[in-house]
Amino acid sequence: MPFTTCLRLLRGVSVEEGPAFLSLCDEETEVRVSHPSAALRRTAGLLRAGAPETAIDPRLCAPLDEYAMLERLVLDGRRLVASLTPTVRPFGFGTEAGPERRLRLCTYAYSRVCDGVLVLESPLATGRMALHDPGLVTGLSRLRTPATRAEICSGGTGLDHATARLLVGGRLLRWVGTAEAEQHLTFAEAVVHRSSRMGQAGRRVGATFAGLAEGAAPDPAVAPAGAPTPTRAPEGRAIALPRAAVAAPLGDADPARVLTGRRAGFGTARPLDLADVGALLYRAARVRASRTVEVPAPHSPVRVLVSSRPHPSGGALHEIEIHLVTDRCRGLASGVYRYDAFAHGLEVVRARPGTVEDVLAAARSAEPRARAVLVLTARFQRRSWKYSGTAYVNCLKNAGALLRTLEFAATAMAMPFATGPEIVGYADRMGADSLDQDAVATCVL
Repeated sequence: MPFTTCLRLLRGVSVEEGPAFLSLCDEETEVRVSHPSAALRRTAGLLRAGAPETAIDPRLCAPLDEYAMLERLVLDGRRLVASLTPTVRPFGFGTEAGPERRLRLCTYAYSRVCDGVLVLESPLATGRMALHDPGLVTGLSRLRTPATRAEICSGGTGLDHATARLLVGGRLLRWVGTAEAEQHLTFAEAVVHRSSRMGQAGRRVGATFAGLAEGAAPDPAVAPAGAPTPTRAPEGRAIALPRAAVAAPLGDADPARVLTGRRAGFGTARPLDLADVGALLYRAARVRASRTVEVPAPHSPVRVLVSSRPHPSGGALHEIEIHLVTDRCRGLASGVYRYDAFAHGLEVVRARPGTVEDVLAAARSAEPRARAVLVLTARFQRRSWKYSGTAYVNCLKNAGALLRTLEFAATAMAMPFATGPEIVGYADRMGADSLDQDAVATCVL
């Protein structure tokens, strides 16, 4: 007996009826029908529990599909085999392939566990397919090579025309010859790009305060000086940065002149000293002002400290920390230091032996005269506590904004500056979890 395809309203879609209207809505969109016929009302009722596709009025199905309010289920009798949930809005169920067209699994396709079920996804797809029948996994593994619909649905693959149609409809199966940009982006790049964009269905993106919903406390703006965190020495030896050198403004530095005069070359640069470091960090990264905002919570408001600095940061969270790695700075011993933007000072960081040598060797492979490296580390949990979906990419954007501000200030100060190399395994060197804090950018002084 062939499998049956059914349609059902997604969780979160509500139905309201009145004498002269029919409304179906979720958190973002409403599909409203004025003076609906009895057939449309009956269709809305069927969609609540799920009904065979052939019993659904297409006049209501089309707009609900477009606004990603429907999921498709494949049933073997009463047994759920697979389901397809839209991942983009607007959603369009993919066109059927001709019987002789050859198909293959999208080369960006991947599987993961979601809500206890194995799902198949792709950054190029428009839907996510849940594999409720374990036998589908074997069949999908055979789709890595092109095949016709008849070949796909034969030979004990566990797939039939209904499941193959779901794969095509969600664009998880691609026609051979379909234009794809797969040769230009790596798998990881494609997934990060797609997952961080707005307009996704079934995912809340933006300021969702997911950490608050989970009962987690927000990461502090800056951990207290001397706190025995994984990335800093418990003794918390603080070094105040000179302020005399930063009292004077940059004077008549013209922004256009500074931008056009930017150079990466180090030439015959004078030695770096602590006053230079203090001046640069003060102008580009200090805390100018701070305030506490209250986030409503079930029991009592959660207080979050935000700050104003010379460089921008979404939500004023400023999750990017600056670490200074140097062995050639007058007035400062060789080592790794964290910049405290509130106190305008440096604090010794406990790093794995050899970190200074390895980081500077990487920098000097590109610029032999490098005297110090500023490692920009992102404290991911501070941003992901508030923002969902965009937290990681916004850390990168904020690191870029800070890099540009540092570069602008360094150029105005006639201080050599260059974008630095990738530092592999920096979190491990600091004794930190790379998903809590890790390097996202570097620059060389």
